[in-house]
Amino acid sequence: MKFNLDFYKGEDKYSDGDIEDIILNYTENFTEQNIDEVFKNDLRWPVFYHLTNIRKNIINWYPMKKEASVLEIGTGMEIGRAHV
Repeated sequence: MKFNLDFYKGEDKYSDGDIEDIILNYTENFTEQNIDEVFKNDLRWPVFYHLTNIRKNIINWYPMKKEASVLEIGTGMEIGRAHV
């Protein structure tokens, strides 16, 4: 995956609030295999929404060509740097 930052000015105007730091901490300390432990202890919607593996299949149905590009708009938190 390649992030095109040509038009990014370094300012983020959208935020989910303090929960972002908590979610980032989860992504740095848990793997996909043990993320269920997080869900057992933290039932907040933003945690589930951002970390559930259900989202990874959101465009699986589309017959994407190998050389195709995808433009991602309005995804909220930047979890792309995480390993979950």
